Amino acid sequence: IEDLQMTYSILHIKPQDLTEMGVRVIPENVVSEDSSWGEDSTDSEVSLEDFSKQKHPPTSYPRYHVVRRLTSNHSVLEVLRCHLSTYNPPTKCGHCINILLVGLVGAGKSATINTFLSALNPNRRTISCVPTGVHPDSFTTKLKSYKSNSLQFWDTAGWDSLKDVDKRKELLTMILEGRVPPGTDLQDFNPYSDGAQNRVIPENVIHAVAFIFNIFTMEGINMDLMKQFQELQTIVSQKGIYNIVIGNNFDRLRIPQKSYNRIYENRKLKRKFAMLSDYTGMKKRTMFAISNEWKGDKIEKTKCILALYALKNIVKNIDPSIKLKRLNTAEAGNLK
Repeated sequence: IEDLQMTYSILHIKPQDLTEMGVRVIPENVVSEDSSWGEDSTDSEVSLEDFSKQKHPPTSYPRYHVVRRLTSNHSVLEVLRCHLSTYNPPTKCGHCINILLVGLVGAGKSATINTFLSALNPNRRTISCVPTGVHPDSFTTKLKSYKSNSLQFWDTAGWDSLKDVDKRKELLTMILEGRVPPGTDLQDFNPYSDGAQNRVIPENVIHAVAFIFNIFTMEGINMDLMKQFQELQTIVSQKGIYNIVIGNNFDRLRIPQKSYNRIYENRKLKRKFAMLSDYTGMKKRTMFAISNEWKGDKIEKTKCILALYALKNIVKNIDPSIKLKRLNTAEAGNLK
């Protein structure tokens, strides 16, 4: 805890300090073997049949990325966890920051919540309070929330399970506004009749949205679904709600574990994020990688830091004025 008193805030690192901290920035005009975004993949698991029919689909932003390099050590882990666990939201957010997870059926929304809860646990104990996988109750149909200190995560039904596209968009709007009570069965809920008169529940208003993708299987998503996703993302953005993309299941890309602290420099992951960026219109700097696969009863240190890093980004962008305790820059790693 004494490290918390040391120099520099992790949320206010100046660009000139990046080199000292171990962050390597790949500029737009520098091409290296490991910085080729958007190229056709040669990986055996990738199928371009549906998701990627063009090599470089048109985009409205430059094809570059700021590489985020992590320093995986106990001090960084403890500082991140301590700041997130003791964070006090701004008055406008009430007592909690509400983070809504949105994704297709089986994208890993529930597993991602378990990962967040485990990463926030002081002992890194794996927490599986949200049913996942082959569990008989793992198919999420109801709106449920799970809280860790001042962060509250909201689990939802896979948006593709709601076949009525208009209902899907109206339901998302109501959830964002805090007008759908927790425990509501989203499959049976009719936003035009059941919820037409629902009042806003202030403590349930959503402050941030994390769109969840399984980056190992995402090439199987057809373009119609991606267009529908863009409509949902537009609804979120038009309400001024901060949103990011979380790609999970990167373990199956056969990235060596020793490379996890440089995961954002990995060519396979960069291809995946370039594809998502091209087809969702979201910038690559809003995309984060986490792992929902654990071994034993503790979440691995680097996987824990990856999860906390995504949460730190959300908190910082919801509350830009936040000023946290100071951190030794030599151990700050990739905390830009």
